[in-house]
Amino acid sequence: MKISEHAAELKRSAYLFIAKKQTKAGGFISLTQTDHGPESHHTIFYPALISSILAEIPESERDPIHYDINTRLKNFWLLQPRLAQPSWQTYWAIQDHNYHTLTYPPDLDDSSLVLLSKHHLYPDSDFSEVNTDYVITLTGQEQKPGGPYRTWIGCDPISPWNDYDPVVNATINYALTKWDVHLETLQSYLHHALQNNTWRSPYYTSAYLSLYLIIR
Repeated sequence: MKISEHAAELKRSAYLFIAKKQTKAGGFISLTQTDHGPESHHTIFYPALISSILAEIPESERDPIHYDINTRLKNFWLLQPRLAQPSWQTYWAIQDHNYHTLTYPPDLDDSSLVLLSKHHLYPDSDFSEVNTDYVITLTGQEQKPGGPYRTWIGCDPISPWNDYDPVVNATINYALTKWDVHLETLQSYLHHALQNNTWRSPYYTSAYLSLYLIIR
């Protein structure tokens, strides 16, 4: 078997695996770390993360299954309620019982990933309102002009929720570079985190995923 044929077979296997894991509502079950260990939940995070990764595959290399997954993802986003601002997202999906019982503030990790996902799924849509709101939100969350940015949106400055997370900021940086916005301050912050081994995040239990998101 040629290398190109083997690569195509591996890619199709990956597509089939993702499609099999997708729920009827179009989302993906997330493993969420809790005080009792990892638990399965419906979240915004996994669908948005998977969608942002699928978006990196060139159009010419996409399998038909790619478009089936995207169709179901579109349905998933239609089911999610709109928050106070158009660019804001929170962790739990509406399908999860924690959506109403364990509420989290909106955060820039999920907000950035969902924005990436929707740009991928709706390439011909007008995102000017959402993009503008996203930039305004970032400005209100910055430690200093150009970043880094606080994870949780709208929290009191002295709140324990008020943190600056390297992996979250890496996703913000990735989203901005997709729109040709390059912030030297933010990129320096990420380089410093890698060089000084301070890149770990309490929100990401996998070191591999954390490093992938920082360097992609």
